[in-house]
Amino acid sequence: PLANHLHAAGIDCVRGSLDDVIARFSGCLAAHPCDWIVRICADSPLLREDVVRTVAARVGAEVDADLVTTTGKRTFPIGTNVEILRASSLARMLAEPSLDKDDREHLTRFMHRNPDRYRIVNVESGDPSLASVDLAVDTVDDLHRLEALP
Repeated sequence: PLANHLHAAGIDCVRGSLDDVIARFSGCLAAHPCDWIVRICADSPLLREDVVRTVAARVGAEVDADLVTTTGKRTFPIGTNVEILRASSLARMLAEPSLDKDDREHLTRFMHRNPDRYRIVNVESGDPSLASVDLAVDTVDDLHRLEALP
């Protein structure tokens, strides 16, 4: 239904395997070539614009980075994270023979597991205690929990 809604609104939507997120991102990249890919998960409805802008600013400053992330050392609430990865690094990762099923399902897992092979820049909130706050929506109970917030 969401894809149909987007198409009806004239917004392109690239779809793919539920379990092979790397292939889905690769298909999107083939349809829409670019230098950098922004990863924002659908379970993060409370992601703030300023967090995205802060991470994007680091991409401009860190020209040698493969990945700019807020999850290397978590200091933002769960469900408010963003990652921006270099398209050429995604292509390099796709060629890795040791990618496993979990790597293919979680886009940047392989990079995080191989920090000696990828330049990862972590952006921190300045308040590590925020890492214990959960604002992700993965279940109906999560949605009700967030709806009850003041």
